[in-house]
Amino acid sequence: MTDLNKEKKKPVKLTKSEKAKRNLMLKNLHESGDFDRLKKDAYARLMLHPEGEAWREGIKQRTREAIETSNGGTDSIEEITLDELSETITKHGIRSIPPSIREEFLSKIKQACRVHDARR
Repeated sequence: MTDLNKEKKKPVKLTKSEKAKRNLMLKNLHESGDFDRLKKDAYARLMLHPEGEAWREGIKQRTREAIETSNGGTDSIEEITLDELSETITKHGIRSIPPSIREEFLSKIKQACRVHDARR
């Protein structure tokens, strides 16, 4: 078992009101263009941050592992669908974002949400 498999956490269950607040927040971020800006900033940060290299290597390793386990270790990509591979990599990628980058962007998201609340 690799360190990548040890990172599994149970998803957080949201209440209906929490889901509604989250959806409103996402709607506001999308409408203002902040969502796309934050997404591009996060990608750039992951590519340029010193910890980003380890993150990218982890993604590559997880991709190889997903391909190997999908077909009994024959290293043939023909046995896994693009959707399965994408889901596996996305789950790992999100969970393995370096804490410093995660905290930075949580702060930026909170700030953007406060700006939207102040405009109301």
